[in-house]
Amino acid sequence: MARTPVARTLPTQGETHRFRIGQSVRVDSPQIQQKPGVCRVTARLPPVGTHLQYRIRNESEAFERVVSEHELSSTDA
Repeated sequence: MARTPVARTLPTQGETHRFRIGQSVRVDSPQIQQKPGVCRVTARLPPVGTHLQYRIRNESEAFERVVSEHELSSTDA
């Protein structure tokens, strides 16, 4: 059985990550269950489809998560 190639759309050349490593962010996605509070960006990851990705960590959890940029908001006022 032959596999059908999957089209992958990458972010445009000028598209960059909005958040920097070490920046405080909040997760704004009801699909992601986590303890309340602020998370820190620990890594910028390659895109998945059209979504830029990040690794984040909440200090009250013993693990890191991978989330898309559209699921995050800045804690900066």
